[in-house]
Parts: sequence; structure tokens; C-alpha cells
Amino acid sequence: GILVVNSLVFCLWYIPPMHRFMARYFQSSPGMKGSDVSMLLSCFSHREFWHIGINMFVLWSFMPPFEKILGKDLTVPFFLSAGVFSSLISHYSALMSRDFTPSRGASGAIMGVITTVVIHHPHVGLFFIFFPFVSIPAIWVGQFL
Repeated sequence: GILVVNSLVFCLWYIPPMHRFMARYFQSSPGMKGSDVSMLLSCFSHREFWHIGINMFVLWSFMPPFEKILGKDLTVPFFLSAGVFSSLISHYSALMSRDFTPSRGASGAIMGVITTVVIHHPHVGLFFIFFPFVSIPAIWVGQFL
């Protein structure tokens, strides 16, 4: 479900009559009208194809063990909570740096998913796109989270 919603939202950005609506509700920055709901909806929005591609690949890779840890009932609420929390941190960062470039993306929510898996399975081997044949223990990756 989350992968599908992200993909549909990505496609909406390429429909010119939707630009104004998307800019108002599907990207987040302090002081924007609708910023309360945009903190949630921006978690489904991505700028470039590579951005959504990498995020959805990582989400697809981590979602099965994540669902086993939390159960299907808590998967979406956790993802949304992690997304809103990361938007809140992004707002704080924007206020401190005075850079109000609107943010988009599921990266913060996905980081919550990855962190949960790493905490529960620290010795599982992880593979990365740039090193597909090298397994790295999750506990090593967890030190950078």
C-alpha cells in the first residue's frame, strides 16, 4: 500500500493542473499554508525518479521483516508517525538555518523502518545497491543511524 501511494503521488507531480495543489499539500516547510497536513503528505512525495526509486527499493527490501516485528496493524501508523517526526525535524532545521526550501520524501519514515529492523535484528546481513555482493552486518549500519 505505501509503495503504491508513493508511486501515485509521484505521478501526480507530472500533471500540470495538479502542480498548485501538490505544492501546497505535498511538500513541507515552516509557515506554508496547510503545513500541518503537509508534514504528513510530504512523506509520500518525491522530486526525482532516482529519489523515489531508491526509497521504494529500500522500503520494499525492509518492509517484510518490519511487518514481522510490528505486525500489519502497526506498520502504516508507525511509518506515518516516523514521517511526521522527520518532517518536524526538517521544520526545526529550516528554522535554525533560515532555509525554507520545501522538503519532500519518505526518507525519514524509511529511516524509522530501517532503524526498527536493525534494532531487532542487529546481526542480519544487509546488501547495498552500490555493493550488491557484499553483506554488511546491520549492527555496523546501525552505528551510523
